[in-house]
Amino acid sequence: MQVTNPASFFTTSAYKPATISLLNLLDIPSSTVSAFKTQAYLSYTTSPTLTFTPYPNPTANMSSTIPLYDATIGVSTHSLETLLDLLKKAQAHPEADTLAATRLYPDMLPFSSQVLIVSNFAKKNVERLTARTLDVWADDETTLEQLVARVEKTLDLLKTVKPEDLDGWSGSDRTTEIKIGPFDPVQATASQYVLGYSLPNLLFHLSIAYGLLRMKGLELGKADYLKHFVSDFFTLPGQ
Repeated sequence: MQVTNPASFFTTSAYKPATISLLNLLDIPSSTVSAFKTQAYLSYTTSPTLTFTPYPNPTANMSSTIPLYDATIGVSTHSLETLLDLLKKAQAHPEADTLAATRLYPDMLPFSSQVLIVSNFAKKNVERLTARTLDVWADDETTLEQLVARVEKTLDLLKTVKPEDLDGWSGSDRTTEIKIGPFDPVQATASQYVLGYSLPNLLFHLSIAYGLLRMKGLELGKADYLKHFVSDFFTLPGQ
């Protein structure tokens, strides 16, 4: 492996778990971790060619804010793309017919519900942040085939949202109503809604869905969870 412009993200002990995860994802020996000296920009190539460049200009692109679209529609899209891959792998499993009803524990929701909840949080992001009124979805999908169609339907919905559709939230004191346990409604700002409610819930149920399939013996690894989330800053061979 040839290292060019070695830089940060990977030197401190606090970031070592992230380092090892990324190295495992790319099949790069962990011994190379010592080669990475950081500031928040990493560019390296392997044979034939793989380039990792999250920040082409490490100083100009370090911002104190994250676009609302990226934190909501972007993360929702990657979550659903991950879920779609998991569902398609589940369909090829010998026990595919039983997977939708699988539970981690008797009093927990089944796999099918985990998928529907991820879909609904993505849909709610569209409703709450664009002020659209969308049709109520029945949430009656119970088979893997139906769940695939539900995820694809949700992805199609997210494609209709443009970054400028969320511009009204920038620098404003707008709030949105959410339900948190017995507190209904709660008025939340955009940052409160995204960071304290939408993202934690969406990623929690995506993780449970992954764990349920892993528990049933599907050959999955961390790369199956991460690959769509990191796709924006990887250029793979042939792309």
